[in-house]
This record gives sequence, C-alpha cells and structure tokens, in this order.
Amino acid sequence: MNSQRTAKFALLAATVVVLAVCSGCMKKYINREYGVERFITVKSDPPGARLLVDNEEVGTTPQTLGFVHYGTRRITVIADGYRTISTLERISPPWYQYFPLDLLFELVLPVKMEDHHRFLFKLEPEPQTDAREFIRQAEEFRDKEREGP
Repeated sequence: MNSQRTAKFALLAATVVVLAVCSGCMKKYINREYGVERFITVKSDPPGARLLVDNEEVGTTPQTLGFVHYGTRRITVIADGYRTISTLERISPPWYQYFPLDLLFELVLPVKMEDHHRFLFKLEPEPQTDAREFIRQAEEFRDKEREGP
C-alpha cells in the first residue's frame, strides 16, 4: 500500500516538473543562451512622437520593445501638431512558435532566434485653423453659453 502511494506521488511530481518546463517557467534556468526573443519596433514619421503600447507610455519613437506573448496590441502614437494615431495591431507568431515546434525551439534546440515585428506610422499634420476664424468660433461659443439652455 505504501509503495502505491509513493508511486502516485512520484508520478504527480514528474507531471508537475514536465508542465513547469513545458510552460516556460523554468526556461531562464534551462537555456540562457538559446531560445526565441520577440521584439516590436515602432517608428513614426516624423520621429520623436510619444508612444503608448496597450495604453501604457513606453517612450518616444523610434522604440524597440521586447514582449512575451503574441496577440493584439493597441499602439498609440502622439505628436504635437499631428493627428493622433491609435490602432489595434495583430502580432502573429511565426511558424516555429506553434505547438509542438515552440517547445523544440524554446527548450531543446541550441539556437538563438529573434522574431521582429515592425510598424511605421506616418503622422498627418493637424489642420491649421485661421486665427480670425478661431476667434470668431470662440466668441460664438461664448455667446451661446451666455444665453443658457
């Protein structure tokens, strides 16, 4: 009876270890010199625009960021005097990142690979409003505000 309990425990422990290795939890301890590194590079024309990825500011363009998971990202590019661009971009895995090949390339093969995804956003200038027209619109708005509802 005791040997059956030990065998079940050993099987459970082996399963946990295999799942941890396969999920990538142990990757940094197993293969420091190889595996797949993933990058997103975002450029803008003109450069120097504020960059937000998934609504989190990450710096200015051009910018290269590492990432872990594939999927859809919201990329927002903001520059003074230009229209803001905010778009959803799908980042799809390459052929070697689908199961079971991903396990082979991430954990077994002694090769270092990089997966780059590049995005270029051409910013359009914000239309300029004539100063006289701007003042006229402001006065019109103020007059409507004074009239009330």
